[in-house]
Amino acid sequence: MKGRAASERDILKRLSAGLSKEEIHHVLAEALSSLDPAGVKRLLQQVGPETSAALRGVLDADDSKRPPVPGIAKIKEEWDQAWEDWNARIAEACDQEGDYVMQEHHWEQPYFDPLSVTMTWSRSPPGCGSSCLACSMRTSTRI
Repeated sequence: MKGRAASERDILKRLSAGLSKEEIHHVLAEALSSLDPAGVKRLLQQVGPETSAALRGVLDADDSKRPPVPGIAKIKEEWDQAWEDWNARIAEACDQEGDYVMQEHHWEQPYFDPLSVTMTWSRSPPGCGSSCLACSMRTSTRI
């Protein structure tokens, strides 16, 4: 198993060095599209049970009207990103000159404005899709 992980890292390193992210996405999509059912079965056996279940859901969703259900690793990734965003906003809220600070008059002390955090939190970051779990949680959650 150690050899396979090192091989995967080496392949990804070479892909990242030689191709753009867009090209890597294109190669991955074409590679998955070109697999026959036996190839898909072999792939699913090699990637581990959690990834296999998530990948199966993604591949099966192609034939239906429902969007794919995110796997455990995807949910964790989006949850971690949501916490990272939250922590950045809290750190900025502590800044006396940040976006979340109000000061009505120059002689008054600045103070935290919770409404500005709520309004910013309800918007998705640029380039983020509406299918993003973290963004769908943000837009439905008021802080």
